[in-house]
Amino acid sequence: MNIFDLLNPCQYDFAWWQQLIMLAIPFVLGLVWPKASSNNEELVTQLAALDAELAECNSKPSPIKKSLETSPISLPKADTIATKSKKDDLKVVEGIGPKIEELFNNAGILSFEQLANTSATRLKEILEAAGSRFQMHDPTTWPAQSKLADEGKWEELKKWQDELNKGIV
Repeated sequence: MNIFDLLNPCQYDFAWWQQLIMLAIPFVLGLVWPKASSNNEELVTQLAALDAELAECNSKPSPIKKSLETSPISLPKADTIATKSKKDDLKVVEGIGPKIEELFNNAGILSFEQLANTSATRLKEILEAAGSRFQMHDPTTWPAQSKLADEGKWEELKKWQDELNKGIV
């Protein structure tokens, strides 16, 4: 009895090709396996290098973490938050209508104080970015008007607006 008889338990005469296939499969795997395992070794080496690099990065102090440790975060006072979130009726300012007020609100200008602290150049940029319909408006007096409104100087504001309108109501 030889090895081929062990591989052919049913004793078929035509089973030689099955035996050949069963012997060829391990042979081919033996040729392919070392190449696959050497590739794995390269990947393991690369992974080890990346792990070492990550450990080095984690051991160094983070600049963000360091800046937070040296200067703790201070929360704004409640009255400051209320002031910043206050929304005024910007249409009180001569020359600002509902659409321009909406443009300024979308740009983050919600109050008289914010409008007073915004340059006329910046206001003009917002108007020009909105299209040709808004480019004809002249915002040069708007910051000064809104400063008066923010300070509650309503009579002075009304008098100035009358001069701007030249008495036209």
